[in-house]
Amino acid sequence: MVLTMNRYLLFFVMLILALLLTISTFLYQRPSQELIKSGTECSVEYWMHCYTIRKSAGFPLAYVFDSPGVSIENKLGVEDDFRLLPFVTNIWLFLILLMFTRQVFKKEK
Repeated sequence: MVLTMNRYLLFFVMLILALLLTISTFLYQRPSQELIKSGTECSVEYWMHCYTIRKSAGFPLAYVFDSPGVSIENKLGVEDDFRLLPFVTNIWLFLILLMFTRQVFKKEK
């Protein structure tokens, strides 16, 4: 009983650490591969749209993307586009990495 309780507690602690690691990767901000319409001021023709590269945050998968026209451009915040699937995927990737690291150090002892 105590052994299974310790395993659940260890898994919970690793899950919390993976969540904190994922949230902290918000500080890793870079241009994304997406082009998005950002107005018509860059062209002489009124019907032509301007395209800019969106800024994104998160590692290894970006989960926050800049929303031009809604927020300050090239500054990420709570009003920008949040994507849940990459966020959850990052949590699982960090959790797997933490569990693998634990297994490596556990075998060395």
